Amino acid sequence: MTTLAHATSGKNADTRDRLLLMALRLYAREGLHAVSLRRISIEAGSKNSAAMHYHFHNKVGVIQALIDMIADELGYIATALRPEQSSKRSLRSACRDTLRPLIELPAKKSWGADGVKFLSRLLSESDAEIAKMVNTMCAPFSQRLDHALAEQLPALPAPVRRLRLMFISTNVFHGVAEVFWLTNTPLGDLSYFDEDTLLDHLVDYLIGGLEAPSLTATEIRPLAKSVDSGDSPAQDFYPKTAALGIALLPIPEALGGAGVERSPSSNALILEDLAHGDFSLALASISPAAFVNTVIDQGSDAQREKYLPLFCSQDFTAATTALLEPRATFE
Repeated sequence: MTTLAHATSGKNADTRDRLLLMALRLYAREGLHAVSLRRISIEAGSKNSAAMHYHFHNKVGVIQALIDMIADELGYIATALRPEQSSKRSLRSACRDTLRPLIELPAKKSWGADGVKFLSRLLSESDAEIAKMVNTMCAPFSQRLDHALAEQLPALPAPVRRLRLMFISTNVFHGVAEVFWLTNTPLGDLSYFDEDTLLDHLVDYLIGGLEAPSLTATEIRPLAKSVDSGDSPAQDFYPKTAALGIALLPIPEALGGAGVERSPSSNALILEDLAHGDFSLALASISPAAFVNTVIDQGSDAQREKYLPLFCSQDFTAATTALLEPRATFE
């Protein structure tokens, strides 16, 4: 290769890196859908406004390049930390070893904090192509932790273990990404924890969620036997299931809900876990979700404003849906 070719290649690499880091910064701080490729080129100081298209083709190409960059660095950190890991595996050590590269990334790289926040934003994306890229990156970490948890929590059904792991992992990602928020919380300044102590508290949070008593074992099975024998009604049980938040999740935030996109697979896993205790009680406990989804999809604005807030508290509101056909041969 000639000297000129070497110089050109090096210049292209520098330009690509500069564009990539600017994309990371803007995506992390403003979101994937608020930033155009043209703006990234301009913000990066490129004279060619189409530079992003030249190097990455499209937004998906940029996201994949950023995921590869972050995944490589997390892998390097994990490899470097491996000699420090205990040979005696425990639930705590498995959780700590998995989380530590993520915690150390902001200290290892100048772009590390933006990298964690970018990953946090990706976890909230519903785009199937982006979800596939994220899953490919996270699979080694998630599968390794899930395998360790299976050994440490053998009594917890696999679907429940994995559902809890995904819920808690998402919260941990968001928490690490927004750690700067600790300086100004409703409870005052909580930013005085050092990196290692913060990691310990995150591990405590993760373990607490994983080891929480199963509603199936502690409530549903004993109650089902009592109800079947006629000794007690089930009314006291349903308010406890309201805390799962199944009905309020799809309700818009403006009406008091969580505004989360519906996930039939997550709902199926929750129903499966509850049904391990008793299918009839499980079905009755989630029937309000059917009502809520029907009102969201088919109701008027007035009906949504009237009924949906009823399902946004810790109280159980009994409701379901019924289909009324005009005649027996309607179909």
